[in-house]
Amino acid sequence: MNQNKLSLAMSIQQTAELIAKIGHKESIIVQGHMGIGKSALLQLICEMTGLEGIMFDAPAKDTGDLFIPMPDVEAGCVRNLPNEDLGFHIDKPLVICIDEIGKCKNALKLPINGLLHSGELCGKKKHPRTIIFGTTNHGAEGLNDLLLPHTRNRTMPVYMRSPTADEQIEYGINQGYDPMGLGWLRDNPHALHTFDMYENPHENEMINDPRAPEREGCLTPRSFERVCMSVLPNRDAFDDQTLQMALIAAIGDVAGASLYTFLKLGAQLPTQQSIIDDPMTAKVPDNASARVLVVYRTLTSIDKTWVNQWLTYMERLPKDLQSMFVNGARVDTYAKRDIVFKNKKFTDWCVANSWITAGEV
Repeated sequence: MNQNKLSLAMSIQQTAELIAKIGHKESIIVQGHMGIGKSALLQLICEMTGLEGIMFDAPAKDTGDLFIPMPDVEAGCVRNLPNEDLGFHIDKPLVICIDEIGKCKNALKLPINGLLHSGELCGKKKHPRTIIFGTTNHGAEGLNDLLLPHTRNRTMPVYMRSPTADEQIEYGINQGYDPMGLGWLRDNPHALHTFDMYENPHENEMINDPRAPEREGCLTPRSFERVCMSVLPNRDAFDDQTLQMALIAAIGDVAGASLYTFLKLGAQLPTQQSIIDDPMTAKVPDNASARVLVVYRTLTSIDKTWVNQWLTYMERLPKDLQSMFVNGARVDTYAKRDIVFKNKKFTDWCVANSWITAGEV
C-alpha cells in the first residue's frame, strides 16, 4: 500500500462530500479496509444530494447484468441494450455505486472501465448530474481486489480510513447503539484500529489481519454495529453460554470475550427508571467506566419528559462526566440536541458552569 496516500486517508464524511461534489464529473473509487462503511457511502451521498441510489454488486454480476444483445431486424444488425440494473434507461440523475469493483469478473472490467471513464453504456450517456463511484478493499487485505493501471488512470482512487472510536461513538449514539457497547468501545479504542498500524499481528488480536489467517473472527465498524443493534439489546433473553457464543460470533474471540467481561459492569448501573423516579437517591456507580455507561445510556435514550430529572442526577456525578454529557449534547448532529438545549435547567447549568456560547443556548 502507498503509505503516503494512506496518511491522507479520509473519513467517511469527507469521502462522501468529495463524491457528492465532483462525482458527476469524475469517477472516484474508494479503497479501504473491510467493514468500515464503504458501501454505506451510497446512502450518505443520497442524503447529501437528494438523489435516488442504485447499488450494483459487481462480484455477483456478469456481462448480462450490464447489457444484452437485441436483434434490430429493420437495421439488419444486433444492438446492445443496457440492463435496468444500472438505471441508464431512467431519465433522471442517480447515485450509482459499483460495489466491490476490484472483485468483479474479468469480463466485466473492460466495459466498467468505459462506463467509469465516459459515463456511457451501449451508446447511452448517463444523466449529466448522475454520480458513479466504486468501492474496493485494500489489496493488502488479501481479498482478491485488483485495480489495474488503466482503471486507476481512468478514475480517481482514494483511501477511506476506519472511523475513530470517538467518531463511532458519536454515530452510535444517534443510531441507538446499546450503551454497553459504546462504553466498552470507549475503554477499547484500539478495537477499531487497522492491521497496518502494527508490526506484529499479535499486538492487536481484536482486528482483521491477513498475517494471522487462523483468526476466525474480528471486530470492524460493521460487526460492531451488529453486536450493538442485535445481540446486546437482547442479552437478557440469553443464558451466559448463548450470550458468549453470540458475542464471539459477531466480533471474534478476543473482542467478544472482552465485551462479555465488560457486561458484568451492568449490575452496578442504576436503572433508568430509578433516575426518573428519584434522581437524588438513585445509585451513583463507584466504577468510573460504569459512570460513563450511565452518560452514554442517557444520550441515546433521553426524551423531553425526564430531562429535568436527569440534570438533577447528573449534578451528582463528577464534573468530567457532566462535561461528557454536555459535550455529547452539543454536537450538531446529535439527534436529540433540541430536546436538551430547549430545557431551562440545562440553560441554567450552562450559565452556572460558563459553558454558554453565542447562539447555542
